[in-house]
Formats: sequence, C-alpha cells, structure tokens
Amino acid sequence: MQNKQPILREWSVVSHELSSSLSNCSLSYKGLSKAAGIGYDAARRYKLGRLSNFTKNAKKLCEFYNIPIQESANLQISDESSLLSAIHELWDGTPAHAELIIELVKSTIPFEIRNKNKGKT
Repeated sequence: MQNKQPILREWSVVSHELSSSLSNCSLSYKGLSKAAGIGYDAARRYKLGRLSNFTKNAKKLCEFYNIPIQESANLQISDESSLLSAIHELWDGTPAHAELIIELVKSTIPFEIRNKNKGKT
C-alpha cells in the first residue's frame, strides 16, 4: 500500500523552469514586481538569472508562472511506519524535545538523497 505525500521538487529543476519563464518574460522589472507581488530589486535579481536559493520571492514567482514546487511522492506505508516508529523511539515526550526533532528533520531539506530508488521497485 502506498501513501502519496507532497514533497518539494528539486530546486535545480524548479529554478531551470523559472529561469526559462523569466527569460521569456516581456515585463519590465517594475511590471514583474507588481504582477508577482515581489520587490523591484528581487524582480531585477531574478530576471538577471540569480536563482541560487529557494526564497519566498522565488515561491511567489513560481506561483505567478504556475510552476509547481511540490510533487507527490510514493511513500510505502512500511517506510512511513518505520519513520514514525523511529521518531517515537527518539522522542522523550516533552514539547521542547518534539520541537527540536521537528527542526532537525526540517534542517535536512537542503540535502539531496542519492540513489533514491535504490532497492525499490
């Protein structure tokens, strides 16, 4: 049994799509900033190709250009159970420790997982 979980798409893929949309954009920096809801300087920076990080302005631009930033991941229920079990074993039951575990898990977002499908069919 599988569970579809939304995950962030790889920034390299999203930024390539965003860069393509921006290079085809006929709006001025001011027009883009107003239309997408970002600042003038951010619009200028992005139109000049400076797309190194996923920021709130990048997210707004993706929304403006209808570029999806999430995709569904096929998570095996056994994987989900193992993950939740491991977290539960680590957690000492306090809210402070729960917040710490959440922050630690979130801090792994920038890391790319190699061989994602290794051992999966």
